[in-house]
Amino acid sequence: MTYYLQNNSLTFEEFIDRNQHEIYHLSSNNKCCQCQNESIARRKTPIQSAQMEVLFDTDSQITSSSNKRKDNHDYRKKDKCCCYAKSEICVDGLDITLLNILLLQFCDLFFWTCFLNAVHSGSFEQFLKDRQHELFHLWEPKVTCCECNKHRNTYKRPKIPAISRQEFESLYTFDRTIKQSGCTLDDTCAYAVRQGISQNSIQDSELFQTMKKCLCPHRISIRGIVEARNKCLHSTEIPENEFKSMWETLKNNILRIETITGSQLWTEESINKLKTKLEIESILNQIKTYLEKLNRSQEDLLKLMVPFKRELRKNEMRKRELRQTGMIKKEKLQLNDNRYLNKQLKMKGN
Repeated sequence: MTYYLQNNSLTFEEFIDRNQHEIYHLSSNNKCCQCQNESIARRKTPIQSAQMEVLFDTDSQITSSSNKRKDNHDYRKKDKCCCYAKSEICVDGLDITLLNILLLQFCDLFFWTCFLNAVHSGSFEQFLKDRQHELFHLWEPKVTCCECNKHRNTYKRPKIPAISRQEFESLYTFDRTIKQSGCTLDDTCAYAVRQGISQNSIQDSELFQTMKKCLCPHRISIRGIVEARNKCLHSTEIPENEFKSMWETLKNNILRIETITGSQLWTEESINKLKTKLEIESILNQIKTYLEKLNRSQEDLLKLMVPFKRELRKNEMRKRELRQTGMIKKEKLQLNDNRYLNKQLKMKGN
């Protein structure tokens, strides 16, 4: 998203305001004050109400310097159909699920163009030539074609068809005369890109959406990042080996996006630095947890010792009392002895 904003000279606040009406209808199918009597097609509404609260300013009142509602609409309304974006909202403040929705809805064509420019010389026709094998198997996933052996280490066929024969043949024409020498199958190599085909001719079709979803690396990579995030979010504990595998997948997905965009916002070096930082933080957290456990153990031990200390104090008091009692008895005996001696002396004197 940051790369898209930089290339279109937009702030994130301006991006939201520019797409405000479309964003609203990703959360509601109800006709709103901005619809201008046009009918609203029923569709999925992936943006939740809480996510809309993150994007739009619904509380600010209209002031002399700032109109917080489009067309001077009543600011006391709670609907978000005529709200502006929150002031100084930034990309970092959004969760990855919401960012993914915004990227797919409003930036998809931009990144598709980046992909064509980076990988297929900016040509849709070149893309069709280079990706003919993958597109053939989007139509015929169960057929082993003459190209499968060549791509066995780099391509995995889907389990079910994603496009129809009619859609595939809107892109390619069948011609046996162009088959590879020695090929006995009427499959991939017997098709040629249809002359005059252009991206504009299919851009609004379901076929184009499927092509982007299945073959555009940035779409695949973002989907992989979101899936990894969801797995981490819903897991109470992730084994170390699984975490390392997930980290490598995340790194590869991020670097694949960087290769397409050339943004250099993330590099392998910066990702490795982040990993080192996280590993250090993990070790520190482990030490902290150990010390907390040790402290709790010491506190528990002290609690266990309280009764014993109480008994020890009682025993000391008893000993002290006994010692004091013994000293009194000794003094009494000595006093009696002295009296007896005095009496004897008196008797002898007489």
